[in-house]
Amino acid sequence: ETGHSVSNLIIRTITGTGLVLLVLAGLAYAPLGVGVLWLSGVLILYEVSRMHAQTRRTWLYASGLYTLGGIASRLLLGLPGGILVYKAMAGLVLVCVLYELYRRQLYDYKPVYYGLRLSVLLSSGLYLYHKSPETLLFGLVILWLTDTAAMIIGRFIGGPKLAPAISPGKTIAGSVGAWGIIALGGLALGYGWVPAIVSLAGQLGDLHESLAKRHAGVKDSSALLPGHGRVYDRLDSTLVGLPMLCILVV
Repeated sequence: ETGHSVSNLIIRTITGTGLVLLVLAGLAYAPLGVGVLWLSGVLILYEVSRMHAQTRRTWLYASGLYTLGGIASRLLLGLPGGILVYKAMAGLVLVCVLYELYRRQLYDYKPVYYGLRLSVLLSSGLYLYHKSPETLLFGLVILWLTDTAAMIIGRFIGGPKLAPAISPGKTIAGSVGAWGIIALGGLALGYGWVPAIVSLAGQLGDLHESLAKRHAGVKDSSALLPGHGRVYDRLDSTLVGLPMLCILVV
């Protein structure tokens, strides 16, 4: 058992290091970054399709909508008044996430819904990268630090669960503690409340992914990442966090 745990930790570390290097390389070389961002969305749709026992044709259909929607949304940001339309689209995604979390029930799988919802993530990433790679990295660091701090604080302090019916592993102490660290750090460094808002949005995305797995009755959506499992689980916070950052900084 101990040997298996050590082996799994090594695999997780190697995979995690590889992902970090891939992200940094993508930030430094635009075509690679765009490709990684687009592929991440396609893989998430693949995992969601598997969770809902959908056909490959349905996955391809959703991926096509995701691609076209992402490109259209990105072009929209360059048109007069397009920013307001984009913010309305991103705001609608947030409302849908909040409503589903409130109901503790997801909408039935619809390629149009998932494809267009992920297209907001794609267009957000493209716009933030266009604004500056540092802005995109800023958002990713906030979300990664939130995830890590919440896990460490939650395990160290324990206490009441945040949403036991959705994600039994998350604690109130971990969630609030991580948010507090990000909020205080953002204020101290002169970023205002932007990091705190993005951090909160990321945690909502994390909870929503847990709800999606419970709704589908699965523990893991796939095992595409050795030692980590699913791409969706690694990027769940970005699905809400990056659009929120885009709303705040555009």
